[in-house]
Amino acid sequence: MVELIVRRLNIGPNDFVYEIGPGRGMITRELAKTAGKVVAVEIDPRLCLHLQVEFTANPQVKIINADWLNYRVPESNYKVFANIPFNLTAKIVNRLVTDRKFMEAFLVV
Repeated sequence: MVELIVRRLNIGPNDFVYEIGPGRGMITRELAKTAGKVVAVEIDPRLCLHLQVEFTANPQVKIINADWLNYRVPESNYKVFANIPFNLTAKIVNRLVTDRKFMEAFLVV
């Protein structure tokens, strides 16, 4: 299912994608197949360590242990793929729509 969703989103080698809350990396694995750069921001240090080990050999994937709400994004255009907890949705969406470099959100569940 994840592969189908990512494929239909037309993410390509020129896309810089932030993944908010990658968890165990199911979506990260699919994004890494097509996106030019994936930065996965995970708040849980245990999950972050798991992801860092898994993606250590993949230079296009960067795993960051941080709270997305406090994470400073670069001054370049980016896209977002997220599977975030309902109680954080409003805060995260508000931050995205007020950022002038934010281009497109693909999935918020």
